[in-house]
Amino acid sequence: MNCMNKVFERLDIQCIREFLLYGCDPHEIEAGSYMERLEISEKAMSTMLDGKFSDKNEREKVADVIYDYANALERVHMEIGLQCGAILVTQLLRVGNAYSIVSVNTLLAPRLKNRLKP
Repeated sequence: MNCMNKVFERLDIQCIREFLLYGCDPHEIEAGSYMERLEISEKAMSTMLDGKFSDKNEREKVADVIYDYANALERVHMEIGLQCGAILVTQLLRVGNAYSIVSVNTLLAPRLKNRLKP
């Protein structure tokens, strides 16, 4: 059972994300909440657009296209994520092993609480 605990201790959603999307381990775990990471990225994009487009209307048109693209990515990845989550849940339930379900609740719940903090 100690071997199983080690697996859960090493589990990180970013590692799973990188493996599923790119087939590799992440170079480093990203620090910060989801909101912080999004704000950093948005600020970089806004700074770049401000520097490239002096005309506010032109800048807004380009920003709208970028946001439309980002929204499409967000919707598609959310749908894929929900499907992956459903598949994982069915696999966990199929195991029928009380230890598996107890382990998920006991070992992963604290990690999830930390990820969901604003």
